[in-house]
Amino acid sequence: MTRSVFCAVALAANMAVMSVEMLSTRLLFPRYGNTVFTWSAVISIVIAGLFLGYMAGGWLTDRKTSLPRLVFLELLAAGILVSAVPLLCDLLFPPSSTASTPPLAACFIVFGLPAAALAATGPAVVGILARGGWSASFASGVVSSLAAAGSIGGTLLTTFALIPAFGVRGLFEAMGAALGLAALAVFLAQRQAVRAGLAAAGIGALAAVLGFTAASPPQDMAAAPVFSRDSRYQLVRVFESGLGRSSVRVLMLDSTQEGAMRLSDKAVVFEYTTSYRLLVNALKRHEAPRVLFIGGGAYAMPVRVAEELPRSVVEVAEIDPVVEEAGKMFFRIGETPNLRTLLADGRQALRQAGGRYDGVFVDAYQGVMAIPFHLTTREFFEEVRSALRPGGVVGLNVIGRVDERDGLFCAMAQTLAEVFPTVRVHPIHGPKDELQNIIMAASADPAADLSGVLAGTAFSRGLDMASLRCAPGQVLTDDHAPAEWLAAKYLAR
Repeated sequence: MTRSVFCAVALAANMAVMSVEMLSTRLLFPRYGNTVFTWSAVISIVIAGLFLGYMAGGWLTDRKTSLPRLVFLELLAAGILVSAVPLLCDLLFPPSSTASTPPLAACFIVFGLPAAALAATGPAVVGILARGGWSASFASGVVSSLAAAGSIGGTLLTTFALIPAFGVRGLFEAMGAALGLAALAVFLAQRQAVRAGLAAAGIGALAAVLGFTAASPPQDMAAAPVFSRDSRYQLVRVFESGLGRSSVRVLMLDSTQEGAMRLSDKAVVFEYTTSYRLLVNALKRHEAPRVLFIGGGAYAMPVRVAEELPRSVVEVAEIDPVVEEAGKMFFRIGETPNLRTLLADGRQALRQAGGRYDGVFVDAYQGVMAIPFHLTTREFFEEVRSALRPGGVVGLNVIGRVDERDGLFCAMAQTLAEVFPTVRVHPIHGPKDELQNIIMAASADPAADLSGVLAGTAFSRGLDMASLRCAPGQVLTDDHAPAEWLAAKYLAR
């Protein structure tokens, strides 16, 4: 029975390690973006914590006579540290950071120390099993196998079950309490039930206090969201200002304002969203145009196209079902009968859609630090071109500078021009060296005139490729598309 308890501890500890790793990204993405840099920081810090925990756990195991007591203390420390993660995150990571990478020292305090405490249980469990009659090599093999199984289970359970169903902060609180129950099991295995009950009650109460504190909204928030949910992909929030149908609702994905709608007339609010007129202007003479938006956001642009082209069929490829749910609840997409959502990645939607489109608009680039690289490559643009009918038009909403030093902007423009013979770039504030929304319009027709496609919008008439002054440079491909690196390199100037 004792062996089973400690084997379960080894399994649970490693499940908790992977849960901490997966959940930590949900706390960092709103601050630093969903980028390879954030993932790299989290993974390296958790591995550093495992390194420290295994070394410290082995050293302590050699020097302690009561190994069950050592496991209890390690689980107690892990429970406290895991419960404190959201609170420490609020204290150490500014909510409005402009950095592209979280500070590693703070990451180690918040995420590395819980991983270290959990990892330290491994050597102690090996020692307990070896003292109980197993050979050291067999005990080590069993614990290593349980660690692998726990890592797999923790990753899958957190990703596919816990994150979609519960809030991230509450999950850290629940994990801390669960580690308290694991400490209780260790004590019960040693017939110390009274002390076990006190210990478990203490850690559970501490987890609840820390979780309640961490769940309190930051003091600098202007207003509480009317909708907030962690999806499998991001934190989805809706904020509202004003009263009744005159109010404005804003959608935020992680830390990025993705769109807004005025409820009285479903009008767009942000300047850049007037770019929906690219499709209206280009397709207004079509009998029944078919349009695809890649990226739903607040659905402000798809709704406007669907209403201004009432005979059109507007499809929106949106990967996140929670974004669609927010659209139905707060952005009135249910009132637009010629609009439907395809719950799929943009490239999957292009492959699955029957028939071809008259217009495709890509609005899936969240700022400059959350770039889905697979939507920037030559292969992607080739799939878009294959999905277009003759005379079709393409629009991309990107964030960048009209500057030859902006490697990502130039690479995307040149990659687009590799596939489409006609490309025109429309910065919202003209050809200034400032970070701004830029609409890239493209056509497979070499003779197409795209200079007027954004008439009636906030955007300029634009520049052709020859006017961009981008030196011949990188063409992004599925094999090599360092989109985040190019963006970070320029922002660091």
